[in-house]
Amino acid sequence: MIYLKTSKNSKGKYKPLTEFLKKPEPTQASRPDSAGDRETGLSSIEEIVRAFTEEKIAKKAEASKEVVAEQKTSIAVDVLSKIASSPSFKRIECDVNGVCKDGVRVGDNVVDEYGIERKRGFVNTTRLPIFLDWVLETANVDRLTDKTFIVKTNRGALAVVPDHFLCELQYRYGITILGLDEKCRDYKPSIGRQYKPKSRRKK
Repeated sequence: MIYLKTSKNSKGKYKPLTEFLKKPEPTQASRPDSAGDRETGLSSIEEIVRAFTEEKIAKKAEASKEVVAEQKTSIAVDVLSKIASSPSFKRIECDVNGVCKDGVRVGDNVVDEYGIERKRGFVNTTRLPIFLDWVLETANVDRLTDKTFIVKTNRGALAVVPDHFLCELQYRYGITILGLDEKCRDYKPSIGRQYKPKSRRKK
């Protein structure tokens, strides 16, 4: 009999090596799982599988969004290439009231031959004003102070604008500020003349 030199047993003798080869008796931790334990284990596995599946679906959705974004970008690039290679030049002539020879007024929205939505605007110079069809941008405003606003467009442009210039901004630069239709309904832009804000009556 081979004895392993370990701690002595209750009789003060060393335990034989064969005793270590015996299967341990079932204990509280090694007893067969009950039905409740099996259900808990199964539900845990189901949760893991569900989480893995949801993550996989989310990754596929994100990848498909990137593909769509790439397609949109490539289409936009194609349109820009066509515009750049076009030899035609459109001259826009309008009067000081914003009425143009092609029937469009300053501040009106138009769709060009490439399907791009634009807005008729203008830029004053030291000579005659220049009229342009800007690519339309929509914008929201947040109040910064009592008399100034932060204008943020859907294309990411930011500007700090005094409250009296909001309507002028819409007519000049191809921007439509959401919620200002009523305020700017009867506004007359300063075409061909220096912009002067209306004086406010002191209360």
